[in-house]
Amino acid sequence: MSWEVGNCVLTEWDENKQLDYHNTFDDIQNPAFLFDSNILNVGKLRKIRFIVYTIGKPLDPWLQWHEIHLRP
Repeated sequence: MSWEVGNCVLTEWDENKQLDYHNTFDDIQNPAFLFDSNILNVGKLRKIRFIVYTIGKPLDPWLQWHEIHLRP
C-alpha cells in the first residue's frame, strides 16, 4: 500500500516529460494530485485521471467543483 498522494514536477528536465505517468497513477492513493510548474501535458494527465494543479493556471475542474460544493 502506498501512502503517496501526489507528485510535484518543478524542473524542466526532459526526464520529467518522459516518466510513465500511468504507472505513477496506479501507485498513488486516489485522488491522485500532480503539481506541475507548467511543463507537462495537462490534458494527457487529466485523461489518466490525475488532479492537476499547474502553477499560474486555472484550477483543475475537480478542484473547482470541490471548492464550490464543499465550502462551509
